Amino acid sequence: MEAEHRCIECDEAISNPICTECLARRMREVVGESNLKLARSIKGIPTQGGTSCIFCGKEVGVCAHCFSRDVYEFLQEKNQRLAKLFQSQFDFNLRNRNIYFE
Repeated sequence: MEAEHRCIECDEAISNPICTECLARRMREVVGESNLKLARSIKGIPTQGGTSCIFCGKEVGVCAHCFSRDVYEFLQEKNQRLAKLFQSQFDFNLRNRNIYFE
């Protein structure tokens, strides 16, 4: 697969082409139901890539797995209960990699 269709963080193929802005919007909705302050801290990261977001058409350079992991780590530091809720909604194969979820 060409390099531009790979995540700039993990170098894996982007199999869920959703940009971080679209992911962040949905993540803010879910987290905001429990904690508006933390939800406002979740923001997308514009990146360049050869893949287009299936929702908005913007370029995707970071895979859903890496972005979800980054947000999970942030939430884990701030609110472990909320991090578990987040895990149930935005897994993107994180549990199978057994790295961040207990």
